[in-house]
Amino acid sequence: DVFFIDGMRKALQQLEEERTRYAALAESRDLLYRELHHRVSNNLQVVGALLRLQGSGVHDEDARHALAEAGGRIELIAKIQRELHNAVGEPAPFRTFAEVVLAGAAAAAGANVSLAIDGGEHPLHPDQATPVTLVMLESFNNALEHGFGEGGSGRVHVSLDQSGLSHVLTVRDDGAGPPTDFDPARSKSLGLRIVRAMAQQLGGKFEMGREDGWTVCRLSYAPRRD
Repeated sequence: DVFFIDGMRKALQQLEEERTRYAALAESRDLLYRELHHRVSNNLQVVGALLRLQGSGVHDEDARHALAEAGGRIELIAKIQRELHNAVGEPAPFRTFAEVVLAGAAAAAGANVSLAIDGGEHPLHPDQATPVTLVMLESFNNALEHGFGEGGSGRVHVSLDQSGLSHVLTVRDDGAGPPTDFDPARSKSLGLRIVRAMAQQLGGKFEMGREDGWTVCRLSYAPRRD
């Protein structure tokens, strides 16, 4: 009995030591992941700033504008990467970081926007988060620029339905709609070209049109589960 009790005591002690060691390893792994994530975001922001700086020294107006747009979008991706996770490194629900990103975009544009966000209670898959968010932001910026105009105001409603086999992101605004003969599939706009590229990357479909007095941008795609 004494031998058995002593063996159990040593086994429990060893188990507790292993548990402590694995907890320390897990904490170290999470810390390393957060640090790596932070560095990637910072490096992207530096690249964006360098492009903007390079553009300021270019005399050709078209080239300067292209470099400024590229720099701004890279800095936007850096912001998306920072907001995708909370302070402890856990994936943030779509709705949580969408509120931050869209509020920042509206403030940067100086627009007076009444913004409502529905759905999106779950995090996006890491491989789909950036393209989905870019589609949302390009649709939002399109509303600010073309729907409301400079210094204009209006309502924007963003929703993400994650309940079905296909997830559906919808961005609608009550601003001025596109011309009646407008075809988003043929548009040369950089923003819409980015949207089409992101939809293709997701294996999804992007649509844009007028519904009941609202301009509606809709992205549908199959979510990844792995």
